[in-house]
Amino acid sequence: MFLTKLKRWTIKGVALVQGISIRRKAMATFSIGFFTLTVILVEYMYMATRDSAVQRLEYMVQMTTTNAYNEITASFERVDRKEITTEKALDEIRNRIAGPLSEIVLRTRSGGDNEAQFRKMIGLLDAKALNGIDLRSGRQKEGTPLEFFTGEGKGRRIIAVVEEEGEAIRFRVKDAELVRKLYAGYYDLSPERKNLFRDVFQIRIIRDLSGSSIKIGTDGYVYALRMYTPGWLIPGTKYPDDYTRESIMHRYDTHFAGTSLKGEALERYTEKYGRNGEANLKLITADVTEEHKPPRGLIADVHPYQEDQDLDNSEYDGIRVVRNIILRKEGHYRYAWKNPGEKKPRYKVVYMKTFEHPSLPATWVVACGAYEDDALAQVERLRVNIYIIAGAVSLIMAATVIVFLRMNIMDPLESLHEAITEVNAGKLDTHIRRSFNDEIGYIAKSFNKMLRNIRRSNLKLQEYAANLEQRVSERTQELENTLATVQDLKTRQDGDYYLTSLLLKPLGANHTESETVDIDFLIKQKKQFVFRKWEGEIGGDLCIARSIRLKERDYTVFMNADAMGKSIQGAGGALVIGSVFGSILERTVSAFVFKDYYPERWLKNTFMELRKIFESFNGAMGASIVIGLVEDATGMVYYINAEHPFGVLYRKGKASFIETETRLKRLGVDDPDDVLAIQTMQMRAGDMLFFGSDGKDDIRFDAADSLAMNEDETLFLRTVEKCKGDLDAIYEEVNGMGELTDDLSLLRITYRPAVDQESRHRIVSLLDSARKAQEADDTQGMLDSYLSVLQIEPTHRKALSELINYHLKREEYDMVLKYGESYIEANPANLEILYLLAYAYRKKRQYSRAIDLGERVYLREPGQLKNLLNLAYCHSRAGNMARAEYFIEKVFALDPQNQSAQRLVELLSKPQ
Repeated sequence: MFLTKLKRWTIKGVALVQGISIRRKAMATFSIGFFTLTVILVEYMYMATRDSAVQRLEYMVQMTTTNAYNEITASFERVDRKEITTEKALDEIRNRIAGPLSEIVLRTRSGGDNEAQFRKMIGLLDAKALNGIDLRSGRQKEGTPLEFFTGEGKGRRIIAVVEEEGEAIRFRVKDAELVRKLYAGYYDLSPERKNLFRDVFQIRIIRDLSGSSIKIGTDGYVYALRMYTPGWLIPGTKYPDDYTRESIMHRYDTHFAGTSLKGEALERYTEKYGRNGEANLKLITADVTEEHKPPRGLIADVHPYQEDQDLDNSEYDGIRVVRNIILRKEGHYRYAWKNPGEKKPRYKVVYMKTFEHPSLPATWVVACGAYEDDALAQVERLRVNIYIIAGAVSLIMAATVIVFLRMNIMDPLESLHEAITEVNAGKLDTHIRRSFNDEIGYIAKSFNKMLRNIRRSNLKLQEYAANLEQRVSERTQELENTLATVQDLKTRQDGDYYLTSLLLKPLGANHTESETVDIDFLIKQKKQFVFRKWEGEIGGDLCIARSIRLKERDYTVFMNADAMGKSIQGAGGALVIGSVFGSILERTVSAFVFKDYYPERWLKNTFMELRKIFESFNGAMGASIVIGLVEDATGMVYYINAEHPFGVLYRKGKASFIETETRLKRLGVDDPDDVLAIQTMQMRAGDMLFFGSDGKDDIRFDAADSLAMNEDETLFLRTVEKCKGDLDAIYEEVNGMGELTDDLSLLRITYRPAVDQESRHRIVSLLDSARKAQEADDTQGMLDSYLSVLQIEPTHRKALSELINYHLKREEYDMVLKYGESYIEANPANLEILYLLAYAYRKKRQYSRAIDLGERVYLREPGQLKNLLNLAYCHSRAGNMARAEYFIEKVFALDPQNQSAQRLVELLSKPQ
């Protein structure tokens, strides 16, 4: 029903367009074409400049870290020459790198006399610090913080500012002389008293970063951290590259070959850090992600805001950022961070180097970090300015073209139209005034000449009758001349089509390298043209495929799009899609920061970027699209379908749709009710998956009847079955049914994994043994059979799922994690297993990993209640309260009376 209405609306729309004047058509075509080309050029420049800015930022933080490292080295060389003491060197380094002292912040519980509390804390650091100071207190005006000051009028000097903070009170010491005394007194304390003072009064040493001689912009600064080396970090290895699951399992499988651990040292290591790879991985993951109680002394010896603070447990979104920095020791590191008062996190790029000196208590990690958005701010401003300039130029050019069109085409055509109307009314004395000697002027001249001939014919009817054959010949020659002129105009239009087709052709490329996944295209655009000696076609259909690598796994990307509009308009939309999508692929292949995404997140980011570009056209341009990833090793397909025709699966001679409803609106349509969900399916050996534009269904069976259109959606399924999935045969079959009324594009994905038949027969036998053992209540026999299956095929779904359910019923969560990780590594399509694994990690209190898996489930099935509850609980335990509340709201939107959510709200309302 919907398709029938849509086609009728389309026919009415075409009739409406046909009734629009040439002037308006010309103005609309020029405006859309110029705006499209402007957007393509600006966005291409923006993407290239953005990537360059990120690379330049990485270079700047590296050079700044190197400069700071050289400054530190120079200071300690003076220590080695005994020109200065270590304390003096540290003071010089802090002043040059972090900036001069600005203020000291002390915090204690509120209540009692503020001045007495202040004097007590100051006295603990320097008993004589306030001697000679006539300390007073007051407020400059109502509503301002309380101040401690001395002196009056112009001689008034602020000593400290008192700020209330809930049940606590904070003293910000501002006086420079008092700050120096307290700073010296603090560092004169013994380590034990210093730790006690830091824990009780939460002292913060703040420096003036504007006085630093080594920094980047206003927010990029250098700091130095005391590093510690965990016992599980094997000498000669590098974190995190050598501590992935694959690396750890390989070490245990090869008995630590290639490492320095031998004999007793190896025995001590495995005894302490795990007898097998799973235990080692679990211990390391916990040590890297979970809170250390107490912290392990990751002290910031040099820092503008956190000097002498233990940053071991600093984290955002479940990631211990500072701990990751010291574990990496050297090189670049990119992470998200959200400062107090900011609405959303920002990405920060850091470069680290290690520094050692005998006088230091531990090796330093010297690092410089800067925010990406600071580096991209200039690029964003440039982008806006270019759009403003391009818009102004577009308006000027549009006005110029409109004037030109009116003078040279529109007015002459209107005169010709009026003359034709008068002639139709019988006024043969009409005459068209020629303004220019161009093509239209030539037509006007020919028209005037034709009228003169008609008038002569009326006067000399007898002469025409006597010489009819000669006159017909003369008139035929005149008409041929007119047709030649019209043909010349068409040739120029075909030249525009040809140039556009040259731009579009390289975008639709197939650059796949997979040994298991084959991608094939077939594109037939509706608009065909001939320009000089070249033949070509132009339209809005586009196919792209390429091999990429995400999370150290190989994937094949595919895209099939159908841009709105015919010929040049559709080609403009295809150019936008092809340019932006090609830029995203190049960025994924070339920049390391974009390769560390799960497939769901990569697809989401790609689709949102395309959607944002098309929304900027305010409805003037749109496209239906399907974007997807195929995991080469497993045949797992992840995809997003935005109002594109349903995909078709051809398996064992049968074709069927893989979808039943449209979930997302097409690009260019802003629908606030859209819920982005990643769809998945598992391909088997020999499967073929087809995606195509609606041109494959738009067949006119009877050219004489414009309404005799195909309305059978299953016709294409039968065609695929009849042609056995052959693309060329499918096109010939569809084309032979009638006239194709739209652009046609088809994309075929074929999955061809290697199959070991002997192992497959052995697995079938073992599964049968497991079934019989289960029926006979022989639990051990059942477990032995499934374990034997895993020895042949470690990722066998049936065996892994049975073992997961068995251990889950017995609450043996370590075993659930062991088999669950193996399952999703090879078979990530099963949302139930993903959820069970997230639930098991929650039970083991590994909330960061539980959140990671739960978020993947949420991206694919946003409405799964139990996963929303699990995510809310894990986020609350990880300290991400805003995210926890977000998922609780999602639960209540689906089930307002959900008791589990109500209990979780009560838990969150309790003081932590």
